[in-house]
Amino acid sequence: MKTAVNTSILAKICIRHYGKRVRQAVPKEHHHLPIFQYPTSSDTDQRVYVWGLAEHGALGNQRQLLRQKKPQHYVSYPKRLHFAEQNRVLDATCGYGFSVFSLDTKEHYKVFGTGLNTDSQIGYHAPRKGNPLSVILAPAPIELPFKTPSQTRVTRVAAGRAHLMVLTDKEGVFTLGNNAYGQCGRRIVEGENYFGNQVVHRIPDVDGASVKTIVCGQDHSLIVSDKGEVFAFGWGADGQTGLGHFGTEWRPSRVVGDVHGENIVKVACAADCVLALSEKGEVFGWGNTEYGQLNNEQQVNSALNLPNCRRLGKIRDIAAGGTHCMVLNEDGEVFVWGYGILGVGPQVDHLKEPTRVPRTLFGWNEYQPDTRVKSVTCGLSHSAAVTNHGDLFTWGRNRGGCLGLGHTKDQFFPLRVAIGARVKKRVLGQWLSLQRSLFNSNSALTHISNTPVMTTPTNVRFSPQQVRVVDLRSDTLTKPTQEMRRAMFEAEVGDDVYGEDPTVNALEKKAAAMLNKEGGLFLPSATMSNLVALMSHCKERGCEVIAGDSSHMFLFEQGGAAQLGGVQMCTLPNKSDGTFDLDLMESKVRSGNDSLHEPITSLICVENTHNVCGGKVLPLDWLDELGTRARGLGIPIHMDGARLFNAAVYLKLPAARLVRDCASVSICMSKGLGAPVGALLLGNKDFIQRARRVRKVLGGGMRQAGVLAAAGLVALDKMVDRLELDHRRAADIAKGKIKHNQLSNYSFAQYGQTSSLVCATLSDNFLVPAIATLNSAKFTVDLKNHQTNILFININSNNITSHNFCQRLATVLDQDPAPVVVKLSPWRKTGVRLVTYHEVNDEDTAAAINKLLLVMRELQ
Repeated sequence: MKTAVNTSILAKICIRHYGKRVRQAVPKEHHHLPIFQYPTSSDTDQRVYVWGLAEHGALGNQRQLLRQKKPQHYVSYPKRLHFAEQNRVLDATCGYGFSVFSLDTKEHYKVFGTGLNTDSQIGYHAPRKGNPLSVILAPAPIELPFKTPSQTRVTRVAAGRAHLMVLTDKEGVFTLGNNAYGQCGRRIVEGENYFGNQVVHRIPDVDGASVKTIVCGQDHSLIVSDKGEVFAFGWGADGQTGLGHFGTEWRPSRVVGDVHGENIVKVACAADCVLALSEKGEVFGWGNTEYGQLNNEQQVNSALNLPNCRRLGKIRDIAAGGTHCMVLNEDGEVFVWGYGILGVGPQVDHLKEPTRVPRTLFGWNEYQPDTRVKSVTCGLSHSAAVTNHGDLFTWGRNRGGCLGLGHTKDQFFPLRVAIGARVKKRVLGQWLSLQRSLFNSNSALTHISNTPVMTTPTNVRFSPQQVRVVDLRSDTLTKPTQEMRRAMFEAEVGDDVYGEDPTVNALEKKAAAMLNKEGGLFLPSATMSNLVALMSHCKERGCEVIAGDSSHMFLFEQGGAAQLGGVQMCTLPNKSDGTFDLDLMESKVRSGNDSLHEPITSLICVENTHNVCGGKVLPLDWLDELGTRARGLGIPIHMDGARLFNAAVYLKLPAARLVRDCASVSICMSKGLGAPVGALLLGNKDFIQRARRVRKVLGGGMRQAGVLAAAGLVALDKMVDRLELDHRRAADIAKGKIKHNQLSNYSFAQYGQTSSLVCATLSDNFLVPAIATLNSAKFTVDLKNHQTNILFININSNNITSHNFCQRLATVLDQDPAPVVVKLSPWRKTGVRLVTYHEVNDEDTAAAINKLLLVMRELQ
């Protein structure tokens, strides 16, 4: 059938049921070429396509997939979601393993969710008889308390790790799901169980202004008001709330910094790094910047105007992924920076400055000179862009087929996704399964699975490039941050032996002020710092020092007290909490007056936190009692405080309070604080003067040491508050806790079940039965008394040695579900030690838990 008409025609897209006749579009006057409409399924001009991880219901078509002869665990190409063709979808979002749609309807149910529901992030769903469902296999309505449902319209939905925000045009914002850090904008309830939780919170406005848009990070939330102001709440340990601190905040609070007075039109965040775009086209950022996303700062807790974006022209769109960022200028040029697969080739995985992605990769050529990118989006480790022609391009990690390219190989350059329609919108999901896209005339929603990658070089199934190595042997493995490196490069220096290095002097002064001591001394190592302290207190030969028999000074410093200082150690049995019996201590004190044959007790040494006792924090009341008794005896106390700030953070007290009664204290800068070298010894001025002399004879006098001290200044400024993260991650491993953000294909595979079956058995934020809940007589941890970033795993078996256990953890076999290497320290023959630090992130923690669980079950 042909109809000759004038030169062009206007086609009204109309989709009918399958098998209906082909309809011809109505031509306009003066159009000559005929265009025909090929109807497909329903009377709508919108479709949604999905792809990525499919086995847990997040694609919304799990029931269809299960009916196939060979059930699909993922979909690597765009697949139509029929639910969206039966309903008018206004917006869609993806969290970690779940998807949510808002519909254009006057009915009560305007929001539908599908996928994981372990924290009630997609509402309360329960069969007539039985427990609430933790997995929803097809879009189901979410109950929201609308006052006037027929008049209210849901304009936007946003999802985090396990919480959901719903924006309406008349009734404010509704939030539901996990509120452990206040990310739902309501008070944090200690021990609240989110599984089967029916709480829906409403935020009517922010500071009297209505809400213009909403955005979710992993465990925090962001609101932009109609005045262009940004408000944040939730987890802020990496500065992602932008509130000027690193704590949690449940109240929606105004972001501080350079955004003040700016009209913000968009905020972007996929994890813990946030970008904001002003009406002027300027870019602001705050949050985690371990990969140089924000001007090479380590962590930024208030909004910064990013100078590296100013030279790019007026910015029209922004996107912030897990380790990378992307902006789009008014000329349609895309710029990327950060870490990962950035779209500029396999040889480039780290860019410090915004770098342009060639426009030819987005379809520009001499035959299509008007092609330009009009919007960009980032997931945790993948990216997408849509052109003015409606073409979708994706690149990045392709786990679970999340890029929609028909395969699961990583894509290093932008590649067009084969969708027969003009793309209107796309939403990339975050870590555990999600990437989504919404399209015009064919909309698309996509799901992705970000499985952690790792292997050993000898493995044939996995390549060495895939190996994820989680090294938990010690927090001495920390590397200096970018801010430290820059400070070291720019440090003012002098001769420290003469006391003329300004940076060293500043560090010593700052540390002394923090611990309320008169002076400080910078040394190369904490071992030297302890020895210098001991020799400075024991001013003559024949002195004795009282210390615990499990103390680092006694066990792991080569007997330096005797070898170099001529000082004898008198040891007392350490209790499990790192203390020792004070009555026994007093009985061991020797003054030298009673007998010429005895040494003189000249010093009492304690260790806080206590390494051998599992990172224990010395109880404050015990320290106070020790101080009282030591004063009565006239004997000074020295604290080996290599991890003193871990203790202070755990107790939520200033470090100075813990060393109030100590005449001297040593702190290590190169453990959890992350500096590459150095320790500090603090005390009164006379003591420090003696210590300076002892340091010289031990070879510890350094000249232009300011290049090292500069990193220490950054450490004291930026790294103390974040130690709480290390404690939490060690606790996660101890409890076997894989939180919603950490769940991966690896977890599913090791159970040997489909993900939907696994998820249905889990509760309370995915408490996967690992170490503590393995019910194993062979592997145990002391959950009750775990406190900081050190964890001991006890091995109770004659057939399993600590070395064999560590060797298996560090090996990847062909049958392993994922290529993960975990390095731990053998601890004698009956246990292993692991230590968390700032470079061990949540993804590493999850990978470590998975590998530990796998090996423990294997060795059982």
